[in-house]
Amino acid sequence: MGERIKNELNRLTFEISDDKKRALISGFLEHVPDTVFEKPACSSGKYHNPKDNAVGGLMWHLRTTLRVAQTLIDAMGGGPSYDHVRAAAIIHDLLKYGEDGTSPNTVFEHPLLGAAAFRDFCAKKRLDERLKGFVSDVVRLVERHHGRFTTSKYSEKKLPKAERVDEMILHFADMVSSAEYMDAISDKFGCIPGEHPF
Repeated sequence: MGERIKNELNRLTFEISDDKKRALISGFLEHVPDTVFEKPACSSGKYHNPKDNAVGGLMWHLRTTLRVAQTLIDAMGGGPSYDHVRAAAIIHDLLKYGEDGTSPNTVFEHPLLGAAAFRDFCAKKRLDERLKGFVSDVVRLVERHHGRFTTSKYSEKKLPKAERVDEMILHFADMVSSAEYMDAISDKFGCIPGEHPF
């Protein structure tokens, strides 16, 4: 389980500057259901651009979210202090189709599911205080990546709201990478709808 996801997303972890943090994210990718590999970023097609909504669109969305987040991080001076944002960009939507990845529709509570899965995965590891802080930061960002969109008529759950700068970086990167105009921007990378962006 997770081998295909790991193979496709592992190269994104090289944006993370710290080897131990990179290894932690890479290890987590092995536990994500491979069923999400073929999924679109949005089951209804309403909230993402056509590339995100094509076969493999969720993988494309994760890649472009990291690219936008990295652009924002670079504009703010970059550095390893933003590794938690990079990590959260890679994993923020991996459980969008539920814990086993088989839901026919995207699950509104996926920020909470993804954060809990990453927290549970890391709880089984022997981590120093620095890595524990990193895990806590990634969990917080994944939980809050919906920004101000904290409720849905399809769920009784309420998501925590993004408030800090790092939380808003991830939310903004998520929103921008989903926008209609990202198709035109990403065309220069030679990907067409239905083709995996790797």
